[in-house]
Amino acid sequence: MEDEKYSYRFSKNEEEELKNLKDKYVAREKTPLEQVRDIESEVNKQASIPSYTIGIIGSIVLGIGMCLTMVWTRFFALGIIIGIIGIAIIAINYPLYVKRIQKLRKAQAEKVAKIASC
Repeated sequence: MEDEKYSYRFSKNEEEELKNLKDKYVAREKTPLEQVRDIESEVNKQASIPSYTIGIIGSIVLGIGMCLTMVWTRFFALGIIIGIIGIAIIAINYPLYVKRIQKLRKAQAEKVAKIASC
């Protein structure tokens, strides 16, 4: 009676799902490719967050300018000026994003080169 053990066999799909879930919980060393992908993802995230913020602010400023010109017509000239400021903020957003991502990649270049040379 001591040797009796309960065993269960999973289907192929269940085995694969179980393996994928196990990989999420069991610590394992990442491959160099996964490490570089993580660095690239982090760089993109760090550059995107300020870019989204600037884009939202520019859109709100442009929207305020549009409201002033269309709803409160006595502020038409002020609305045009505020709208142009909003457009300018939106227009400089992409060049700022590109510059930020280049700066972040330059900062991580040595680390990526070290990982890639393995």
